[in-house]
Amino acid sequence: MSYTASVSNSNLNLTQTIYTQLRQDIYSIRLVPGEKLSEMKLASQYGCSRVPVRDALHRLRLEGCIDSKPQIGSFISYIDYESLEQVRYVRECVEKQVMLDALRENAYEDSIDELQSLLDQQWDAYKKKELLLAHQLDDLFHLLFLKLPHKEFVRNYMGANNVHYQRARFLSLKYDPSPEMLVGQHQAILDAVAAKDEAALSRAIHVHLNNLYRVINSAPEEIRNYVRHLEKPVRL
Repeated sequence: MSYTASVSNSNLNLTQTIYTQLRQDIYSIRLVPGEKLSEMKLASQYGCSRVPVRDALHRLRLEGCIDSKPQIGSFISYIDYESLEQVRYVRECVEKQVMLDALRENAYEDSIDELQSLLDQQWDAYKKKELLLAHQLDDLFHLLFLKLPHKEFVRNYMGANNVHYQRARFLSLKYDPSPEMLVGQHQAILDAVAAKDEAALSRAIHVHLNNLYRVINSAPEEIRNYVRHLEKPVRL
């Protein structure tokens, strides 16, 4: 391998490393909306030139994670309300229909205990302030409702790669003054499934997928300001 090729591959690996870490920090709100990023500081942090840093920031910019202001710099993007609401709406429509269809096909009746175990683990993670674990268990809980009726592909329409929706979800985990309400909403979904009560299931899904607005509306003004174009509380 030539020296030039070796340097090129090294830059590609660094770009991926920087991109992955920054993306995780943005999604989990460790880097907050509006925060300025310094190419020089990032290059120093990763012990590299500014080239892989610039390439990583370009990728994040294309995904809506970063906004650039000419002659000023790069900033973590604010959460766009319209974007997160579009994802939330599509998710409610699709997820609810999958679960109702699966309920009619008895796809869940042998897995109630497994679902309850995930829910118990999530509550335990909340009590221990392990928010990333709670977030992962939340995803697993919802994913199992898709996997059992073999509808995993639906996840592609549920905003897993939408930076605005995922950050709003994490805000709802981090700043929820009453996390027991979130777990209670999961329990209501599971109870409706166990009882095969379609009306109760539809209501429970609607309440749960609007939960992020409950938390954002009740959060301190500094946190509410992370959401762009949210001039007044959302009516649930």
